[in-house]
Amino acid sequence: MFADDGRPPVHESFTLVVHFKNHPDARFTIDAHAIDRVNTDEPSLKHRVDSELGILRANVGGHVGVLVRGEREAAGQQGYQIGLSVPNDTVPNTTAYKFFWSADGVPNDVTRPFMEVDLTIQPDEHKPATIRTADEARALWDNLLHGLRIRPGAALR
Repeated sequence: MFADDGRPPVHESFTLVVHFKNHPDARFTIDAHAIDRVNTDEPSLKHRVDSELGILRANVGGHVGVLVRGEREAAGQQGYQIGLSVPNDTVPNTTAYKFFWSADGVPNDVTRPFMEVDLTIQPDEHKPATIRTADEARALWDNLLHGLRIRPGAALR
């Protein structure tokens, strides 16, 4: 005998990696996993960001700047973001930009999965710098996060 509530288990997940024709130095990634419980094994981005920022600053030569940081809604759910500028280790005298946003997700709700989203802008010898300032990097990040949403009708609750 099995206890069956008539609903299939939630196991959807995907990873999307986007490269931009006009910005070959940028890569945008979305990882999403529908969950049946909140992962308590690893702290969320909000609770680990200070230690990871400390490690980064200890291991990167030069100034690591924080461009954005704090709570932010995207894709219909609350999450946490941080955006950084760091000296680019592949092309001297250029800056790399890294943005992260994460949401813990809602158990058994495929419309609000655990999500990690990031944007990396890092010129190299094959990908010239197309985004030259922190303001340009932040504007691209804002546009990308603002555009994230669950497609209407994509999931039944």
